[in-house]
Amino acid sequence: MSENQQMRPARIEALTGLRFLAAMMVFCFHIDVSLKTQFFFGPLGGIAVSFFFVLSGFILTYVYRDRLQWGGLKRFYFTRWARIWPLHAVCLIATICLLYPPQPVEYPRMRLASHWLLLQSWIPDRNFILSYNGVAWSISTEAFFYLMFPLFLLGGLRHFLWKYLLTIAFTVVALFALTKIAANPDWASTINTRYVSHFNPAMRLFEFVSGMAVAYVFMSKRVGKVSLLQIGRWPVMLQTVLEIVALLLAGFSYYLLQWMGYYAWVSHGLGLGREVSYWLVYCGGMPFHAFCIYVFAQSNGWLGQFLSTRSMIFLGEISFALYMVHRLVILSLISKYWVGSALPYWAIVGSSFTIAIGISALLFLLIEMPMKNALLSCYDRKIGPGLSGFFEQVVRVFKGKPVYIAIFLVAIPLVLLDWSRNNRNDFLSLDQVVAASTLGPVEFGKAVELAACHFEPKRMGTQVLLVWNSDEPAWIRHEYLLTGTKYKRNGSLKLNDGQTLQRFFVHKNLWSKGKDIEMKLWQKDDPLLPDAGSSGDDTAGIASSYRLALDNHEDEVRER
Repeated sequence: MSENQQMRPARIEALTGLRFLAAMMVFCFHIDVSLKTQFFFGPLGGIAVSFFFVLSGFILTYVYRDRLQWGGLKRFYFTRWARIWPLHAVCLIATICLLYPPQPVEYPRMRLASHWLLLQSWIPDRNFILSYNGVAWSISTEAFFYLMFPLFLLGGLRHFLWKYLLTIAFTVVALFALTKIAANPDWASTINTRYVSHFNPAMRLFEFVSGMAVAYVFMSKRVGKVSLLQIGRWPVMLQTVLEIVALLLAGFSYYLLQWMGYYAWVSHGLGLGREVSYWLVYCGGMPFHAFCIYVFAQSNGWLGQFLSTRSMIFLGEISFALYMVHRLVILSLISKYWVGSALPYWAIVGSSFTIAIGISALLFLLIEMPMKNALLSCYDRKIGPGLSGFFEQVVRVFKGKPVYIAIFLVAIPLVLLDWSRNNRNDFLSLDQVVAASTLGPVEFGKAVELAACHFEPKRMGTQVLLVWNSDEPAWIRHEYLLTGTKYKRNGSLKLNDGQTLQRFFVHKNLWSKGKDIEMKLWQKDDPLLPDAGSSGDDTAGIASSYRLALDNHEDEVRER
């Protein structure tokens, strides 16, 4: 270990706290997307991911510049794998169990394999990239960064400079190529260039390598001799102002780039196409992220001091778990507690945030760190000590307070949500739905019948209630489309012998744009009577797909 590294702290604590703020930006984005609201600045989620990529390059270079050698590559790669894959696997399994019942999808085995191997971000298909635990696409991209990192680091600063220039040149050429592909109708029909520019790891490599460049500048002795660049020596008030400016520039770079006219100027003025515009808005904020990281790596202003507190450091440490699990928490709570709920929005947002923080802390304490340490021990051929150390670390966790605080954060909101759900008296019963329905029976196959339908207005939208008749217990797969909108619901339904009541919820922003609901049913792998076609009237006899027109109750729903 060089003298230069011995003088550096093991980590920069303000940046650890800053990771939590970035994870919270992603959380707020998915709250808005899931609830179809605009409480927060939605685009900040994409900006936060870009920030993570730049920060990752900075931190890895800061830690490994004087440590990593060619002979240590195997251990480096294994350490990185042990850092991200176990938690990814746990979240993937939990997503499959909680959110993904069997349903008719294309290439199910290939889709699952791509997620399991963290290769999904290479496939230019949204159904692959964002299926299962959709946020894991960035972990797939991060795995590629880990693979490339030694190639950029080893060889020193002189070699890094031309590698950095080559990365910039590759990105420019790739964006130009995507523009040409998008302009060709034959190619554009097979390759979604927007997804490639946003999700493909090679297109995001520029951000990671830029983070490495910031680390080289930060650790440079020449830069250290320039007193103006030593932010930590400035007056505390001035450091605080700079911290605020840097954080605002990084957080709102999306709007700043739009204000500069990238969408209009780049696309129309220079004729470079929407792919370049899209990439610039979501990935072009790199200079602002780099500036923010450089400032907080040195500054000791009031904001930096707050981010360096013990609580913020712990929240920063669990930020990876928070990022991986928050979407699963939000979607699970929506399906179980919030669909058609009269709960105020502050209760919905507050409970999801509290539960997500608690589960993230538990995953960090019981899965992420113990598994990493155990796997590294096994790598060193200490399998016995590694396994025993895993259990010892888990037992040690229960001797401290954090794990019990985390359990409390999860348990209390769930108890209150259960109490709220169990004490509701506004759910219509099956008999009430049948009595209120004006729908004539619609047969799907020989044994399944749609007997009744009712639209029930709720504060956040409309609850659709369907009553199914079945001659015997069966599993039915379904797909519901609200025509004129992006609403699509896939899933499976267990039909009882007799009548079964099904509920699903459509947000008011989508319901007001829809004309009718098209439903398709499958039994096993085959559509029910696939040759029957579809019908839009209530007198249809037998159908594999059926358009359920929004009746007169629609006006009441929209007014409410």
